Amino acid sequence: MTPSDLSVLSDFLKPSGITLSAEQTEKLCFFYSLVTETGKSFNLTSITDESSFVSRHFADSLAAVGLFDSGAEVCDVGTGAGFPAVPLAIARPDVSFTALDSTEKKTMFVTAAAKRLGLVNLTVRTGRAEDFCSLYGKFDFVCARAVTALSPLVELCFPLLKTGGCLVAYKTPSEKPSACANALFVLHGRPEKEIHYTLPDGSSRVLYVLKKLSPTPKGYPRKWAQIKTKPL
Repeated sequence: MTPSDLSVLSDFLKPSGITLSAEQTEKLCFFYSLVTETGKSFNLTSITDESSFVSRHFADSLAAVGLFDSGAEVCDVGTGAGFPAVPLAIARPDVSFTALDSTEKKTMFVTAAAKRLGLVNLTVRTGRAEDFCSLYGKFDFVCARAVTALSPLVELCFPLLKTGGCLVAYKTPSEKPSACANALFVLHGRPEKEIHYTLPDGSSRVLYVLKKLSPTPKGYPRKWAQIKTKPL
């Protein structure tokens, strides 16, 4: 992959007001090579074709790039191979990111990639979101992409947010915010905005921005087995 392969990102990012520098574009290209090379040893992503990777991983990850205030603390829950955390950290050096995942092989990869990319604004942690009480109430934003359905996602992510903070859920339009209405009621949140966008390959996506209005009630989040079998 070369910087010219990322030219479609310029048009995609125009609405956010963010322009990638030559150095940032080179870092994205290098990250692609790290993901695809490491993926030969163990599965990081099934998407390795350059065009699809740019659209489905880079563009999709960067859809939220303009949402964060300078100096914000952002957590990426279920980061996997580093999406959206790594592209966002490359594009927004003024924002601090924490990439969280329960699979150690993946967090080890993201840690090594962040070091090689010089991303001093990216911290990586290994563990499940519902078990990380040391991170509760720490973040201005929590992002989650390809993790779980909206209702369990709210329960997993809201405890990590400061009061007034927002969950940014990367979804397809087929999943409606009404699906998490009861979870928002129980956990004191509300829908803040919907951002619909089209990826360079023509796929439709949406960001559901859900705001935390007051502290998380006692007893939440529950253990994953409970959340999964009996979502709010």
